[in-house]
Amino acid sequence: MHFLAKGVAAVLVTSVCCGAVSVTAEHDPLYRAQPHTSTITAVAVDEDVGVASIRIEVIVGQLTACTELGGLAGLIPCRSGATVSVRECTFDNATRPAACSFPVTIGAGQERLITYKAAATSATGGTATTESVTYAAGTPLTQVTVTLGPEPVVQQWATARPVAWHTDGPPGVPLLANKLDVGFFPDVDFGTAYDLFIEKMEPIARGAYLDTSEPFSRQFVEAKTLFNLWVGPAGADGDDCKHDFAGDALATASVTDGDVILHQSAFADCSTISLGGAGTTQADLGDASWVFTHESGHFLIGLGDEYVGGGNESVSDPRNIYASETACQDAASELGVPPSSCREIVNSAWRMRDVNFSIMANRDLESDWLTASGIALSRRLQRCKSGSCY
Repeated sequence: MHFLAKGVAAVLVTSVCCGAVSVTAEHDPLYRAQPHTSTITAVAVDEDVGVASIRIEVIVGQLTACTELGGLAGLIPCRSGATVSVRECTFDNATRPAACSFPVTIGAGQERLITYKAAATSATGGTATTESVTYAAGTPLTQVTVTLGPEPVVQQWATARPVAWHTDGPPGVPLLANKLDVGFFPDVDFGTAYDLFIEKMEPIARGAYLDTSEPFSRQFVEAKTLFNLWVGPAGADGDDCKHDFAGDALATASVTDGDVILHQSAFADCSTISLGGAGTTQADLGDASWVFTHESGHFLIGLGDEYVGGGNESVSDPRNIYASETACQDAASELGVPPSSCREIVNSAWRMRDVNFSIMANRDLESDWLTASGIALSRRLQRCKSGSCY
């Protein structure tokens, strides 16, 4: 287990570059459970010959629990009544960044499932495209009508709500094994203030996965297309090392790989050291994004704390905590790390020490994934790219 006590924080970004032209796309806000305008913005750059055009394709439909397909309601959402819209912006081939926006209005009582992608063309015909992203917006689904017999039955139901789902279209089937699916849940101390939870979740998610202004987020940002981000309904309760999920929250947590309970009350954040599990993060901290990133190292990668007083054990590949100096030195040799870097944390707990700040050892925005922890993260992400994260 991990204990951490102390009290920085935009938009989803995807990018693929072909030749000199590059393009990114993002939606803002990441998620709102109420009527609002969701704006998708694509930005293209070609410093050599300039950008000629940007094309944004957006699919908007009603988020459903897949009951229209027959059978029981599903946790992973489907979409009905979808329409496809395209916006194309043209430019004067200037080498400055070119931007094109597409606003989507979410009305009262609507929950929408939106998919978008963008493409850019340079003055000489070079092209670049983004990966498709799907996200939910608007009033959450709370009940569905199921027809299994002669009479339809209305049941209470909540689907998992995607914030950044890297898919071309919502299949309504179990999530793919080649992505790390992370769920954000409100702690019981948010009460009925779900909008407040969303307000506090967004800068944490952005700071961890979308903002490259601090070193600690760099590797997650570079690998952001391997992470799917979700928000869950109420029903979670975290307190020190307690991670309880009930009702709709339990159902949503059952389909994600790792889950974090965001809380407002002050208590020591704690996570399971496991390959898929749960943890907590105090949402009001100035460095909440760093805390979440550190905690996810426990419950997604299986890393242990590399400081005195933490959870000094690991189940990661490779392990970042060792039971003896010899075991640490042998592992260091296999990993190409100087055996002399092994240092004792406490009795029977050893780590490979780096001269720079390590995310699993140092609470600092300048910290990074280093030595064995960095190798473990890289191996996990490579497994995702190969088809199965676990």
